[in-house]
Amino acid sequence: MNHLVRSLLILFLFFAKSSFSYGQNASIANGRIMDSVFVHNLNLSTKIQEINDFLDHKFQSTNDSEFLVFSKFMNSYYKTKVDPQEINNLKDYVFQEYKAYPNLQARFFNQIAYTNFVGIQNFERAFDAYMLIEDILSQNGPTIITRYSYYCSQISSAYYKFKDYKRAIHFGKMGLKYAENKWDMFNTIGLCYTALNQLDSSNFYLNKAVEEAKKLNLPKINHTISQGNIGINYYHAGKFELAYPLLMIDFKEAQKFQDWGLAAGSSIPLSHIYIKQKKYKKADSLLNLTREYIQKSKQFERLEKYFPIKAMYYEEIRDFKRSLSYRDSSLKAYKYNDSVYNGLLVLRVQQRADLTKIEREKLKLQNYQEVIKIQFIAIGVVVVLLGIGYYLYRNYLYRLQRNRQRIDELKRLLNLRQRLSADMHDDIGSSLSSISLYSHSLLMQPQSPEQKYVLTKIKENAQYIQEQVNDIIWSVNPEMDVMKELVARMRKFGAEITESANIAFIFDCTEEIMDLEIEMAWRRNLFLMYKEAIHNAIKYSQAEEIKVELKFQSGKLNIQIADNGIGFDTDKIIKGNGLKNLQARAKIMDAFFQVESKRNKGTKVIIKSPIR
Repeated sequence: MNHLVRSLLILFLFFAKSSFSYGQNASIANGRIMDSVFVHNLNLSTKIQEINDFLDHKFQSTNDSEFLVFSKFMNSYYKTKVDPQEINNLKDYVFQEYKAYPNLQARFFNQIAYTNFVGIQNFERAFDAYMLIEDILSQNGPTIITRYSYYCSQISSAYYKFKDYKRAIHFGKMGLKYAENKWDMFNTIGLCYTALNQLDSSNFYLNKAVEEAKKLNLPKINHTISQGNIGINYYHAGKFELAYPLLMIDFKEAQKFQDWGLAAGSSIPLSHIYIKQKKYKKADSLLNLTREYIQKSKQFERLEKYFPIKAMYYEEIRDFKRSLSYRDSSLKAYKYNDSVYNGLLVLRVQQRADLTKIEREKLKLQNYQEVIKIQFIAIGVVVVLLGIGYYLYRNYLYRLQRNRQRIDELKRLLNLRQRLSADMHDDIGSSLSSISLYSHSLLMQPQSPEQKYVLTKIKENAQYIQEQVNDIIWSVNPEMDVMKELVARMRKFGAEITESANIAFIFDCTEEIMDLEIEMAWRRNLFLMYKEAIHNAIKYSQAEEIKVELKFQSGKLNIQIADNGIGFDTDKIIKGNGLKNLQARAKIMDAFFQVESKRNKGTKVIIKSPIR
């Protein structure tokens, strides 16, 4: 008996499962029919009677009540075509009345999102609709929602627009599994990875988009859009020679297709490449064309990238006034776009929280109170953020003005140093050279011992003063404000003075410090400390070798000047004369200064100074 009951139960479950599978497959097929009717007749309100007859026939043949509901829905939808704002009035009705028909809800909410996003540009309502679709997808899945991959693609594009790139990638990949045409999702995912600066991942998906366009024989502009996006990646990586042909292909196809927004997206980096190549006429012409395309496409968010390139162009042609004007315009464009998208992101979170509470609690009054509370908090946060933003903006303008004044002062000082260096070299330097030459010429002639002594002193003093003047000229010359020039002078000075003293000289310097920029006063004090240390080693150490090491460690320049001479008792010598000049200069430089020495074991001078 038990065996008979078990057999009957298994048989019942088998037929029930078969019936369910058949019903599910039929529902999916019917859903695809309605998808096709909706997509192909969105704007054909004149065919409403023909559509009603077709849907009534499908109901008679399938007994699927969704065809009748869909017919009623289409009649309501066409009424909204007279006034696009009316589509929003149907949202609550569809949400409440068509809960049993998630496909129909998804179709309608997607159209609400598209109408608000592209047509009305009410981003709050658009994102509200996308959140409803996201909830429908999570509750029903691809086995019930017949355009599952398409809706994933639309949500992914919305998140990309609102700059939530990780969520955009998530939905794009979620839809890829079920899509027949994957081009749009590959392309959007690639753009998201570009925005996240993950260029290798971006190029992978963009190349997939190119392959998909070829495989499905899509219009040429689909190929060139993805190629242009790959060109953008090469452009961001600084590989202009690879970026240029791809961007140019995209640009020309966009012009041909009269997609002015797409054309502007390619022409902006192309203009930058022309500027880098110093093709200023081409850059100017293309930038003017770009501004026209942005105006035509109404994609004013592209001004955020356009203005910096325009400013760079004027800076290159030395028109600094216009360059500064476009820098300010760039700041305004960035501030506008950033505030818009941040507001939308806050609104998205608010809408999502509200919808979750409605779904879970089903208490309209409580949900309404929660919404009001969140709105007041949001308004308070927005007011605070606006106040902070205004303060930061005013502070930025103040710092900008202060920096301009400082730059002007630095330019004035730089010109003064250049003139001073040139004048001293041309006037004083040449005069001292003449004195030295004249005295040398007189010494070559017969002179009395007293005259010869005086002439020798004149020559030596002239040469000494000339050497000091050369040091001053070197110290004030702005072209010497780089570490490699200081290193070169230190090497030359040490080699020349030790050679005359018959002392071996070793100079070791790491390459990493060569391109560091340095200040005039710091450079002069460091060289004089080095010069004094070398002089002391030659004069007192009786060394056979002097070794100099320069290293860059923990943000500081580390200099060691060591000899293998007789050394000295540091306590006695330092207390005797204190090496006051070296210590005073080290204090001015905020540098560490130390002398290490022992009798008959040489001397080491250590200087550690932050780079200035």
